[in-house]
Amino acid sequence: MRTFWKKAAGPVGQPGQPRQPMAPRPPKPLTISNAKEFREALAGLRTYKGLSLERLNENATAAGEPLPPSTVTSTLRRDQLPSLKFVTQYLQACGLSDDEQTPWGEAWHAVNDGVAPVKRSRNWTQALAVLRLVQPRRLHLSIALVTAAVVAAGAGVVWWQHAQDEEAAARAAQQQQREDDQKAAAERKRRCGTANQALLSTAAGECVGITDGRDGHSLFGKGLQPALAAIDAENRAATKSPGYVTVALLGPLTDGPNSLSGGRAVHQVEGAFIAQHRANQGNAYPKIRLVLANTGSEQKDWRTVTDWLKPMTSTKDRLVAVTGMGLSRQETIDAARALSKAGLHPDDRRSDHRRRPGHHWHDRQRPQDHRARTRGPHGQHPARRDQPASPGPPRPQDRRTRQRPLHPQQHP
Repeated sequence: MRTFWKKAAGPVGQPGQPRQPMAPRPPKPLTISNAKEFREALAGLRTYKGLSLERLNENATAAGEPLPPSTVTSTLRRDQLPSLKFVTQYLQACGLSDDEQTPWGEAWHAVNDGVAPVKRSRNWTQALAVLRLVQPRRLHLSIALVTAAVVAAGAGVVWWQHAQDEEAAARAAQQQQREDDQKAAAERKRRCGTANQALLSTAAGECVGITDGRDGHSLFGKGLQPALAAIDAENRAATKSPGYVTVALLGPLTDGPNSLSGGRAVHQVEGAFIAQHRANQGNAYPKIRLVLANTGSEQKDWRTVTDWLKPMTSTKDRLVAVTGMGLSRQETIDAARALSKAGLHPDDRRSDHRRRPGHHWHDRQRPQDHRARTRGPHGQHPARRDQPASPGPPRPQDRRTRQRPLHPQQHP
């Protein structure tokens, strides 16, 4: 039996020995929710420090004001929150430093205001000032550090937001540039691959409209490429002269399945260029600028092209005449009427290279009189000022009075 009890009374922690009570833990004031828990936490603090009520009174007396055991007992048993003065004296008697007293003061204010448990400081400056837990210099330093941190954080947020705004603006600008490029490419494709607003690509793949050759030499087909290149060069030279005027060659200039030109467009354009070149030789004034106005192989776009020709009379183009309208079709008649209403006088005579030398392009007028073009009494154009007027056809009385040739039998 003695051996059994000796084994039972072995070293602490060995099997068979009763466990020792756990060491008390320090209370956590920031987790206190009400006045009861606050009083229990104060009692637990004295137990954790291992202080008796007499020792607590001695420490309080040494600090300047006694704290009798009866006062401590009655205060902690009373069903209400202890006063802030009692709490401050009690914490100092337990030997807590200023930093250790800070959460207790915060917890007291939270319970007193009904917002416990404490999760963050509510009135940090007031708690420190009342409990005198932090020295003024340390308080000022803490406030300065917090202020600097807030300013730095705010500056960081502002910088980040500014960077985000700049990046968003850059992305928006790039997207807008892509959209503008796509629109410009679509518009150029719609305008026969050029920037000329007087050109248009039709659904049939033809290019109709007005050009002086600057937009490209193959707009109206490869057959007209050499002639349009020559017209472009002649126009560049003519527009260098002040007071130049413009003449438009209107008609179906492209070939299609139902082409109305019948392959005559090349000869017609070549004849127009030859007439322009002859008219611009030497010191002739004004110089002639020739533009081609294509209404399409079937003349379906005559209205669009004539609408583009009308404003050219009042712009720097100085359009004075329209020629080339030689097809006897309703579209040609309608186009001539529309141009006449706009103040243009279309010429329906063909402009091929077989025209007589004295054709109407040489019947020059002054630039300010270019809208006053009229025909003579017998249908001929006015003669040039430096050439004598050609006599018209014989009058009826001349035909009646002229001598008839003799009959062969009347010869002697």
